[in-house]
Amino acid sequence: CALGMATKAVMVTAPLMVMIYDWVFFERGEVQSSKFKVQKTRLPIYLGLCSTWSILWLCGIGPEVFGKTEGVSHVGFSYQGINSLQYAATQPGVMLKYLQLAFWPVTLCLDYDWPVAASWQHVVLPAIPICLLLAVTAWLLYRRHGLGFVGAWFFLILAPTSSIVPIKDVMFEHRMYLPLAAVIAAIVVPLAYWLWSQIDN
Repeated sequence: CALGMATKAVMVTAPLMVMIYDWVFFERGEVQSSKFKVQKTRLPIYLGLCSTWSILWLCGIGPEVFGKTEGVSHVGFSYQGINSLQYAATQPGVMLKYLQLAFWPVTLCLDYDWPVAASWQHVVLPAIPICLLLAVTAWLLYRRHGLGFVGAWFFLILAPTSSIVPIKDVMFEHRMYLPLAAVIAAIVVPLAYWLWSQIDN
């Protein structure tokens, strides 16, 4: 985890994904509860993983995101090209485009020059399916269902680049590489399970 933090900023999500994995799979046998109960035996592991966040700061990611380097940085809250609200309002459309490309990868491009959402239609219409997917993910996580972990994988790993932290390039395909694994798993695993059950019968 420490080596990952020193390599790629998206690793900020790794400790959280471990906790979610334990919640969904490791603690499935526990009494169902709406409250996340971290087992005492796992707490040192979680603290150790979370401590590696400090490496991101030492590598300059923290100061770049939260710093005041106006006119210099291309990412972070000090970036002047787009503010946090505009960036967040644009991301539902971007995320839908990512999903479309996952199923139908046409018109791929190195530089999409994605426009900033300028009307309520460009914000609300894409936000409806994304919010529905988020709600389903939250419900599945509450139920400790495996698909909840898949949904969390997709949304959480996209969060550093598709949330409120402005980045010069609103959309970039390589940000979808890791979340794409969740989309593939959501399709391939149930399909493989069904095929196996057919062979077994």
